[in-house]
Order: sequence, then C-alpha cells, then structure tokens
Amino acid sequence: MFQEISIIGYLGKEPEMRYTEAGQAVTKLSVATSRKWKDSEGDKQETTWFRVNVWGKQAEACNEYLSKGSLVFIKGRLMPDPKTGSPKMWKGNDDMVHASFEVTAGQVKFLQTKRVEVETGSENVSEPDYEEIPF
Repeated sequence: MFQEISIIGYLGKEPEMRYTEAGQAVTKLSVATSRKWKDSEGDKQETTWFRVNVWGKQAEACNEYLSKGSLVFIKGRLMPDPKTGSPKMWKGNDDMVHASFEVTAGQVKFLQTKRVEVETGSENVSEPDYEEIPF
C-alpha cells in the first residue's frame, strides 16, 4: 500500500522550527493552495490550507531560507487522524466544524523566495504561472 501527496503553494506564515528531545529538527509550515474558476455567477476561488511538518536537515534549511509568501513544492504523505482515518476535525470558537490537512514532507523544493514590491512595500503573492514550473 502506498499514498503520496504533492502540493504547490505559498507559505501563509513564517516557518516555526523546534527540536525534539532527541535533538532532531522539525519545522512546521502553513501552506495555502488555491484554485480559480469561472461559473455562471462569475469568478470563484477556493483556498485549501495544509499543515506541513518537515524533519531533519531539510527542516533546518526550510527555517533558514523560507519565509511568509515563499512558493514551495512539497511531496509527502497525509497524516490522518489515527482514530478516524480522516482529516483532523475540531469545533472552533465560532461553533463551526473545521478540518486540518496534515502532511509529513519527504521532499521540499524552493520554487521562489518571497517577492517584495520595493515601491509600495507590499508583498506580492500572486498565483504562479504553472507553465513556468518544470514538472
């Protein structure tokens, strides 16, 4: 049996690195993917968030070189809720049910560092041109 997930998305916040008691580095990434389409009512967009754990030397590199807004390619495996086999579910303060898609990364590629518009000082995290991605 085998399962694998591939994600191309932007970091939604700064990487968070820590060390386990055994001294192994682990970095948490919050990655957003989006899909746009047009229906009879106009433009629509759907954003899906993934919580990604990166381990070892790769975790240290992610913490050092990535920042909020960086574009990354992640290949890894989904980590389901051990009790249900589904995404982790919880009820938020807004009484809505939320789901968390958690991924353990096997491979992280840096596609683009964060781009900053010098003139305005604002971040530019526009949708990537997928024709330029070499895979």
